[in-house]
Amino acid sequence: MLHHRLLATLASYLAMSDLPKPLFRVKSAWSKAGVGTSIVLQPQDTDGNVCKPSTRVVFDIGSTPAIADAFPASTVIVSHGHVDHVGSMFSHARAHSVAYGGSTPTYFVPKPLVPKLDAARAAFSAMDALTDGSDGARSDSLLKMNIVGVEAGDEVELPITKLPDRKRLHLRVFDVAHCGHPGLGFSIVSRRAGGLKPEYQDLPVDKIRDLVKSGVEIKGEPVETVEVMYSGDTSLDGIMKRDGVSRKDLFLNEAFTAPLILCEATYLEEGMREQAKSRGHMSIEDIPTVLSSHAWDRQ
Repeated sequence: MLHHRLLATLASYLAMSDLPKPLFRVKSAWSKAGVGTSIVLQPQDTDGNVCKPSTRVVFDIGSTPAIADAFPASTVIVSHGHVDHVGSMFSHARAHSVAYGGSTPTYFVPKPLVPKLDAARAAFSAMDALTDGSDGARSDSLLKMNIVGVEAGDEVELPITKLPDRKRLHLRVFDVAHCGHPGLGFSIVSRRAGGLKPEYQDLPVDKIRDLVKSGVEIKGEPVETVEVMYSGDTSLDGIMKRDGVSRKDLFLNEAFTAPLILCEATYLEEGMREQAKSRGHMSIEDIPTVLSSHAWDRQ
């Protein structure tokens, strides 16, 4: 199956030397079905120099060896509420606060999870702050968390600054198919200010200054780039190309133009496609079907 021509096409595409260096590199990726999943992305500039650890983005926060690389990140994006994808959220919140001056990380989660996570946070905070009344005992919890509910079709700006070219990051949300569990997929899109319009590029600085003072718009439209796609757990039905025109459908389709595509494939043996689908997961045999639906075999 690994020699399927679609996978060979994908490998050749990724190996092309003239492709621009993507904004994100994978710092850590660890996943074991039912145990833990977490992927830590590290922004970099066009020369491959990494940005500050605080700019990292984490997709899912299960109990994994990647947790140490996730601690500096102030932005965590959760695909769904199964414990192997959220189990280390409260450990992350506490460690981040301790190590980074009490700052509050933001967690973007499916909306139905918000009240359940708030209740879990209250319980963990109560345990964390429990004292026996001894002098000097700490009575306040360090579980500082900004939990933000999102749903398919949403677009929100991520609270990350100091990126190359003053880029700002936007999270776009689409629905997936995980056996009825409220699961989401995501793309991250970078947006930077447009450069000078062609008709003004050869003007001297003083002329450009005069135009700005007179109210002339000298810059072009902002430049958007789809940087990364993450599916979370899903069957192939959840990420096949869609014919709809809703925002969530358009977000899914455009996500497959990203230079970095992160998608689970829980079943690696042949002949497991139906079992994978019945359990809301992907088989490695599904990959060519999904890529073909997004025209990757016609790149």
